[in-house]
Amino acid sequence: MRPAAPPRDGQPCRLRQRPAPLVSLSPAVAERIHRTVAEIDHAFKHSDLAAAQRAVARLQYWTSLQSAIREWEPGKAVVLKH
Repeated sequence: MRPAAPPRDGQPCRLRQRPAPLVSLSPAVAERIHRTVAEIDHAFKHSDLAAAQRAVARLQYWTSLQSAIREWEPGKAVVLKH
């Protein structure tokens, strides 16, 4: 697949098909989410609210990335909410 040309008018690049690296990220992201949830559980069990807060911020990032991967469609810009 040919790489997308850089945007010329400030618009995001749009791809015609789901790139293989994007598909291969999905299991890795799911694993990160699983580990981060375990970190949150551990932090709350030890009353470490600062560690829980940091882990929740990471969880928001990973779930946003997972949603972007799942909802991506050809021609649709990828939007991360974090």
